[in-house]
Amino acid sequence: MFITVNGVRLEYEDGGRGVPIVTLHGGPGMSSRAGDWQAFQPLTDEYRLISYDQRGNGNSEGKEPYTHEQWVADLE
Repeated sequence: MFITVNGVRLEYEDGGRGVPIVTLHGGPGMSSRAGDWQAFQPLTDEYRLISYDQRGNGNSEGKEPYTHEQWVADLE
């Protein structure tokens, strides 16, 4: 699935129920959400799992600025 956040199209997965857990794959050069989704998916019986490809990573759109402040704003 895709969502537009701060002018950038981000791909994400969302599943499970309960208290949400958002995974972050580490940012630029750290691949994508795929490993996080696989690692945390067993928790979806008790938690809502949200994993997304951060700006400029995986299948999400790349668009500057690539700063810590921007990645935090995208997460929020």
